[in-house]
Amino acid sequence: MSILKANGVQTLGGKPILNSTGSILQVVQGIYTPQFSTTNTSTYEFTGLSATITPGSSTSKILVLISGTVQNNTVNGGTWVALFKNSSFLFNDNLQQFSAGGNNVSAISLNYLDSPATTSPTTYQLYIKLYNTGTSYTYNTMMQLLEVSA
Repeated sequence: MSILKANGVQTLGGKPILNSTGSILQVVQGIYTPQFSTTNTSTYEFTGLSATITPGSSTSKILVLISGTVQNNTVNGGTWVALFKNSSFLFNDNLQQFSAGGNNVSAISLNYLDSPATTSPTTYQLYIKLYNTGTSYTYNTMMQLLEVSA
C-alpha cells in the first residue's frame, strides 16, 4: 500500500486546490420517492425529504440543491415550495406551479446558498403548501447538500 503525503496541492498558477475558497468539502444526499400530498393553504407541511450535514468549519457555506416533481390536480390550483432549516422556515421559492387548466405537473428546482455559521449537525427539509384550491403533490424528490469552503 502506498501513502502520499504533501504539505499542499496547488494549481500551475500557484493557487491552493484542496480546502481553498470555493472547494467542495463534502456532499450529503437525501432521497424521498414516495408521493406526498397536502390540501393545506395556510401552513407549509413537511414532505418527508430531508438531509443532515455537519459542517467542518463555522465559516463554510452549504449549497442546497433540490429537484423533483410537483403537481396540482385542480383548475386554478398551484403549489408553494419552501426550504426549512432545523424545522424553521428559511426560504421559499416563488409559486412553483400554477395551473389554469388543471392537473399540471412541473419540475421542482430549488437552489439556495446558506451560511449556517456552525459546526453542529444542520438539517434541511422540503416543505410545500397548496395555492388556492385542490391537492398539491410532490414525488421523486431529491436533495443534495454541498459544504463549500469560504
